[in-house]
Amino acid sequence: MNLAMIIGNLGREPELRYTQNGTAVCNLQVASNEQFGDKKITTWIPVIAWKGLAEAVAKYCKKGSLIFAMGSERERQWTGNDGTTRYVRELHAQRIKFLDKTKGNQAADAGPTDANLPDEAEGVLDDDIPF
Repeated sequence: MNLAMIIGNLGREPELRYTQNGTAVCNLQVASNEQFGDKKITTWIPVIAWKGLAEAVAKYCKKGSLIFAMGSERERQWTGNDGTTRYVRELHAQRIKFLDKTKGNQAADAGPTDANLPDEAEGVLDDDIPF
C-alpha cells in the first residue's frame, strides 16, 4: 500500500493550470515542520491535486493555508538542461482537508466521498491520472 499523509502550510499560492484536454491540475508546495528541542526542521513536499480537487484547492487555499493532504507518493524523473537525470518525489493527493478555520469556525474537507462541499471539491482517483 502506498499511502502518504502530511500536515503543513502552503509555501506559495496554489498554481492551477489545465492540461491540453482540459483536466485541472494544481501544484502545491507544502512546508512540514518538525521540532527537535530548540531546532526546527522544515521539509518542503510537492503536492499535486487533479480535477475537482485541484479547482477546490485553488479556490479555497492561499499562501500560508494549513492543510492535511493524503494520497500516494510517486517519483518522477526528467532530463535537465545540462543533460543530467533529475528526480522528485511528489504526493498525488486523493484527499485534502483545509485546516484553517472557515467562517463557520469549522475546517472544510475536500475529497472523493465528501457531499458537504460543492461539486468542484470532489477528489480524483489514481485511475483518473493521465500517466
